Amino acid sequence: MGDCAPADSLCSGIGLVVIFFELIMFLARVAVVWVATSTLFFLIDRTVSKHIGGAPAGHPSVPIIICAIVVFASSEFVFSDRAAVGWILFPRAMMQGPPTGEASTASTARAISHSGAWALSERSDFFAATPDGSLWATARDQVMRVSPSGRRQSIPINVQGVPRSVASSADGTVWMMSLGAILRISPAGDLSSFDDSRFDDPGTITAGPDGNMWFTYIDGLGYIKASGGLTFLREQVLPDGDGPGEAVFGKDGTLYVTRGLPRIGRFNPENGTSDQIDVPWQRHPDLEPQFPTIDSRGNLWFTDERSRVYVLAKGSVKEVFAMTRSTGELAADSDGRVWFLDGSLPGKVRGVSADGGIVTLDVPIDVKHVLAGPPGMLWLVYQGFPTAVQLVSTQAAHS
Repeated sequence: MGDCAPADSLCSGIGLVVIFFELIMFLARVAVVWVATSTLFFLIDRTVSKHIGGAPAGHPSVPIIICAIVVFASSEFVFSDRAAVGWILFPRAMMQGPPTGEASTASTARAISHSGAWALSERSDFFAATPDGSLWATARDQVMRVSPSGRRQSIPINVQGVPRSVASSADGTVWMMSLGAILRISPAGDLSSFDDSRFDDPGTITAGPDGNMWFTYIDGLGYIKASGGLTFLREQVLPDGDGPGEAVFGKDGTLYVTRGLPRIGRFNPENGTSDQIDVPWQRHPDLEPQFPTIDSRGNLWFTDERSRVYVLAKGSVKEVFAMTRSTGELAADSDGRVWFLDGSLPGKVRGVSADGGIVTLDVPIDVKHVLAGPPGMLWLVYQGFPTAVQLVSTQAAHS
């Protein structure tokens, strides 16, 4: 691991303690199951022997089989805690981040390693990147922010559920969609909540060119002003859609909307007109577009439920990449590429352009999310407890 920081032995100790207690809990579960199944088998055996006659069989095969099943099922839980392993193998990365406090872009001639990751204060499953290059993560009781320099900030929240959509306005204010409310976090860190029962099935929120924050909800579209005033528009784009859907603004001010249908809606906020784009699925006409994303050249990208990546460029939709497993979100960089985790090949992040060019970034296999960072960089998210994030350069990508 190279030179160790003074806290490395302490961090490794934390990892050993975590794994030790997990093994103790694992053995305790096995013991409880063994006692329970052995007792049950004994009672059944005695009952059968009493009514049929003869001595109890006393065969331990049933408890052994059941315990073997428990061992197999529990081993996935015990040995998949990569965060505990991370505390042992990469203690500086898990606790301190880069020694200088800045993300390094100099070492780009090799595959990305865990070195330089920052640990969050709590596990999270929902992430977003904002135009200032920061990464945001949401949990039930707090919102966490990591700046490109590694500065970490936690903001307590008290809402129903976990916020799942994050966007920022031009002045740096961060907005979030949560169950029953829209949350606003000012640049100073002050939290405001705007409650409405129509957010019982929240959608996504995105910054509009008119200075408002536009959102989707179960019945259509709406927007909230910087002051907090809410306006709800009945669905005009995809009226027969299923669910609140996702929305993203194009560079020309067009709002693209998906709502569980095999087509994409387009809405013009200036005059209220809308139309639809039929997606020419080649094999499965009932698929729905997901994760709409705009690249730096104004093209619309999206995926489908069968892990294919598409781009709408020059008025036509074309498939540019296909995988065997879902990728999740798309991350657009400043060079016209869109990046995503290749679900069919662990440890591979693909970067594709509208002309079909593809490059590959080699990353650790426990990366679960990829998001846009500052120009020339991406955020990697490692799942575990706690969640760790890392800012890496795209210069290491190869064809």
